[in-house]
Amino acid sequence: MFVFSLSSALIYLAAARLASGLLGEPPPALSEEVARVAMPPEVQPGNIRRVLDQVLSHMLFKHRSGRKSVCYGLLGCFHVSGKLAHLRSVPESPEKLETKFYLYTNGGPETREQRSIGVEDEAEMLDYFSYQKLSLSHFDPTKPTKILLHGYKGRGDGTNARRIRNAFLDRENVNVISVDWSNGAKGPNYLRAVANAELVARQMARLIVEMIALGANPKDIHIVGFSLGAQVAGMAGGEVQKMGFKIGRITGLDPASFTFERAGLDADKRLDLTDAEFVDVIHTDGSLIWSDGFGLLAPVGHVDFYPNGGQDQPGCKDSYVGALTFQLRVLSAQNMNSTHLCSHARAVDLFIESLDPSCQFLAFPCPGLRQYGRDFTHGNCFTCGDGSSCGEMGIKAPQRSGRGALYLATRATKPYCGQQIRTSVEISPSSKLTRGTMYLQLHHSSTVTTFELSSSRLGSQALDMISGGQELSAIAVANAHSITSEKTPILYAALIFRPKTGPAGVITSQQVMLDRITVTNQDKQRWYFCGGNTTVKYSNTQKNKPLILKLDQIRC
Repeated sequence: MFVFSLSSALIYLAAARLASGLLGEPPPALSEEVARVAMPPEVQPGNIRRVLDQVLSHMLFKHRSGRKSVCYGLLGCFHVSGKLAHLRSVPESPEKLETKFYLYTNGGPETREQRSIGVEDEAEMLDYFSYQKLSLSHFDPTKPTKILLHGYKGRGDGTNARRIRNAFLDRENVNVISVDWSNGAKGPNYLRAVANAELVARQMARLIVEMIALGANPKDIHIVGFSLGAQVAGMAGGEVQKMGFKIGRITGLDPASFTFERAGLDADKRLDLTDAEFVDVIHTDGSLIWSDGFGLLAPVGHVDFYPNGGQDQPGCKDSYVGALTFQLRVLSAQNMNSTHLCSHARAVDLFIESLDPSCQFLAFPCPGLRQYGRDFTHGNCFTCGDGSSCGEMGIKAPQRSGRGALYLATRATKPYCGQQIRTSVEISPSSKLTRGTMYLQLHHSSTVTTFELSSSRLGSQALDMISGGQELSAIAVANAHSITSEKTPILYAALIFRPKTGPAGVITSQQVMLDRITVTNQDKQRWYFCGGNTTVKYSNTQKNKPLILKLDQIRC
C-alpha cells in the first residue's frame, strides 16, 4: 500500500483546490485525474505524478496568459493580460512608491543670483489628491507649467533634474514641478519600474486636472521626460485625455526602448504623438534591435530629432556589449545602472543647451535617407528648401514648421551647440584616379574646424577612391556663430592629401587636382575658392605641408 509523504500531501491539496475552482476552471481532461486524487491513499504513485504534471502545466498556463489585476482606490484598477503577461506585473501600491511632486517658482533676481552660486530653491510639496493644498500653494495657474520626469534609477532632486529646473527658472517666469518617483524607479528590477510607471502617470494626471480646475490652461502645460520618464509622460498625457483635456506639449528625451519597442503595444502604455497637442522627441541612443541601445530609434512624435544620426554620439564610447549586458541583466533582475551611458544621457545635455537663447540646433529633413554617415554627413540634405521644412531641436521646436524626422550634427564636447558648416571640393576632371583621404582645415575667428572629405558614392566611399569630376564633401560643426559674413568675410583653408596604397601595395597617385572649394554655413552664406587644376600634393620630405588657399564671398 502506498503511504502519503509530505510532497504527496501537497499534491493532493493542490489538486483538490483545483477541483474546487480556487485555481480557476480546470481543463476538461483533468476532471478524471482530479477525481482520482480525491480518492483514499491507495491511489497509485504513477497517477499522482501525471496529475502533478497536468496541475503544474495548468498553473503555468494561467500564469503566462492569465489576467493580473490590482485596484488602488481613486487611482482605479490596473490590469496585465495577454502575451508576455508572465514577464509583466501590476504596479506597486501608492504607499510603497511615495511619489512626490515638488513645486518650484521664480523668486525674482535675487533667487537667480542664489542659483548661480549653487543655493537651491525651496520647494513646496503638492498633493495630487488635494485641490485645497494646491490652491494654497505658490502655484500660479496664469503661468506656464513645466513638469520634469526622471528615468530608471533617477531622482527628482538628481543632477539632471536640477539642471533642467534651474535652466527653466532662469529663462522664463514659470511653475516647475519636479516629479520624484525614485522609489518606483530604483531597481534593480527594471520590469518592476516599467509597471510602476503606469501608476505614476495616473498620479500625475490627477494633479494636472487639479491644476486645470484651478484655472491653468492645458495648452500651457509642458512635460519633459527622460528615458523611462518620457514613457511616463506619454501615459500621463493619455490619462489626462480620458478626463476630457489635452495638454500642450510633451518632450521626450531619448525615450526608453526596452519593452516599449514591441509592435502592438497599446498606445496608452507608451509615448506617441496623440498624447499632447505637440510631441517632440530627441533620439540620441536609438536601437535598431532590442540590444544595441537604450532609446527608441523609431519616430513617435510630431517631430523627431536625430542628432548625429540618433545613435552613437560623438565624444562617447558606448558599446554594443554595454547595452546588451544591461538588457540581459534586466531580464534576470540584476542590478545595472544605465545613467552612466554617454549617448543616452546626451539628450538631456542637448535639451538644456537649447534653453540658452543664443543656441540654435537647426535640423534638416533628409527624405530617402538610407544611412546617416553616407547621406547627411556629406551634406546631401543641408538645405531647408523654402525655409519651412527645417526644424529647431529643443525648447524652440514648436516655433518652427518642420515636422517628421529631422537630422543635425553637433559638437563632440560641451558646448554641443554649434554652427553646422558644409564644405565641398570639386575635383578637376583631369585629376588621375587615386586612393586616399583629403582633409581641409578651416581657419576662422582664432579657431580651426577640420573636415574629412570623401565622396558620398557608395563604392568610392568604401574604397577611398578619388576620381576626376567627383565632389568630395563633409559637414563639421564649428563654434556657434563663428563663421558669418560680418565676422569672417575672408576664410583660409589648409588642405592635406594622404594617399593610400593600392592592390599589392602599389602606391597610387600622390596628388589630386581641384577646381573649386565651397564653404556654406547653416544660414546659407557661402565662401569660394576658384582655381582650375590647383594641385594638392603629398610630400614625405616636407612632412606633408598643407596647401593654404584663400576663400572669399565672390562666386566662381
